[in-house]
Amino acid sequence: MKFNNIKRFAFGAMLASAIFSLGACKKYLEIKPESAFSPEDIFSNVSSANSAIMGVYQLLAGDDGYGQRQSLVFVNDTDEFSRSGDVDAGARGLARYSADAGNSELAATFTRGFQGIERANLCIKYIPQMAAYNNGSVSDKKELRRLYAEALVLRAIYYFDLVKNWGDVPMQLEPSVSGMDFNLSKTNSDVIYDQILGDIAVAERMLPWRKETTIDERITQGAARGMRARIALFRGGYQLRRSSKVMERLPDYLKYYTMARDECDTIMKSNQHALNPSFYDVFKKAN
Repeated sequence: MKFNNIKRFAFGAMLASAIFSLGACKKYLEIKPESAFSPEDIFSNVSSANSAIMGVYQLLAGDDGYGQRQSLVFVNDTDEFSRSGDVDAGARGLARYSADAGNSELAATFTRGFQGIERANLCIKYIPQMAAYNNGSVSDKKELRRLYAEALVLRAIYYFDLVKNWGDVPMQLEPSVSGMDFNLSKTNSDVIYDQILGDIAVAERMLPWRKETTIDERITQGAARGMRARIALFRGGYQLRRSSKVMERLPDYLKYYTMARDECDTIMKSNQHALNPSFYDVFKKAN
């Protein structure tokens, strides 16, 4: 019995020694997770960066984006079409201007807008840090600048939609990181408009015109200029001010009307686009 106790003690001492020796080892097994992608993985080459941009586009579609709510639900009861039925806590409440914070159609689109902004922020931060952005081939540098420009315009679109529907909202221009304060205060809508107008102005110089690229339904210089013109009209127009609860426009509105005119003038003089000559055909042939 005594011998067995000695054996157990010796074995325990050996096991403890082995454990402590492992703990003192300076080298650890490090396995790269295959179920998640880091920014270094995603923004390692042009193809992966392009996939990231497609992810920013993707959130524009779907029921919570322009697949339904942005294009149909939020614009109900106009001179174009209306929704029948009584006021409810969903789409009809929006159509009758009776929505409150509990409306079922609002939260998903609001959240989706900021999801799109987060994806765009990642692209805006990491694409210029790619080695190929400054030191790659001519074609790689050109493509990465286009991707960067698309991210700027896409973020502007998401913010434009949020401000149109909610007014002042938080403005975050960097990707979210663990430990940051996510309880951001609202930013004045004029500040947001000025930010995204400046972003699109930067993007325009890096985007191709329609006839300079294949038809791939991606943002071109003409699309960016058209979006900047539209945002400028909103910036210069009347807005419901949170402080006064009155529809007002600021004294510098002519600056933004001039901006919109100049962008449209550039588009028309580019000979890259043309208006459909028949309003009838837009509805009877295109649809």
